[in-house]
Amino acid sequence: HPDNQETGDAEKFVELKNEYDIIRAELEDKDGIKIVKITTTQAYKGCSILYKNYKIDIHPHYNGVGEHKIILLNKNGKKERFIVKIIPEKDEKIEYINNELIITKIIDINIIDVIIGSVKRISFLGNNYDVIIKPYELLKQSIKKIANKGYPSFNNKGKNNPLILKFNITYPILTKKDIK
Repeated sequence: HPDNQETGDAEKFVELKNEYDIIRAELEDKDGIKIVKITTTQAYKGCSILYKNYKIDIHPHYNGVGEHKIILLNKNGKKERFIVKIIPEKDEKIEYINNELIITKIIDINIIDVIIGSVKRISFLGNNYDVIIKPYELLKQSIKKIANKGYPSFNNKGKNNPLILKFNITYPILTKKDIK
């Protein structure tokens, strides 16, 4: 905790609090069915969700098409229903195409880096990757596919779907002084 002067770490505390909030899940009650939301990284690596006295283990390489239905029996023998849904990380967009989870990673980059080339580090499914931007490469098309780096394929075991990178290119705001 940041208030502990000996071992406090504000950054780590915020990181753990955010992770706790996600893992604890946003449980909603809809017609008696609890909806548990997990991120793409949690689904890929596996995680545990705690609800009341239940521990729901989501196994690595979560298998499902957007949602997975779970039915548990409580102490009284009453059924409790859960739906586990995968939600995108803050800079991702997910789609389900032909029962496959396709993730588009959105990367902000400025025009100078596009013109001179650069390396952009991204985090994806718990791993870091360096994306090499070659000069002028993105001016024609702002989307790039990286084969076999995406979410594991449900249809082809042992293979991954492509990771789609979408670049948002920002241009500097020019003033009259800059134009002179």
